[in-house]
Amino acid sequence: VVYYTYYLKKYTKDRGFYFPFEDYLYGEIAKNPDDLIKMIKKENLCNEKRKEFGKKFMSACDGKSTEKTYNYIFKEK
Repeated sequence: VVYYTYYLKKYTKDRGFYFPFEDYLYGEIAKNPDDLIKMIKKENLCNEKRKEFGKKFMSACDGKSTEKTYNYIFKEK
């Protein structure tokens, strides 16, 4: 994953984030077209950061959200 964030400074100033953008992403951050091309070619999968992201933001996910939603709508009374 490569994040192409040419508007990052404006977005951060105007709206902001819940967490520091650079701290929790699991990919590289491109700020211009040249960076974007270089980072795509680099093919850095950022495996460790991806694991950290999963622990922090996805630990409650069990892969059964569609099944749970279906059961809630059609089977539970």
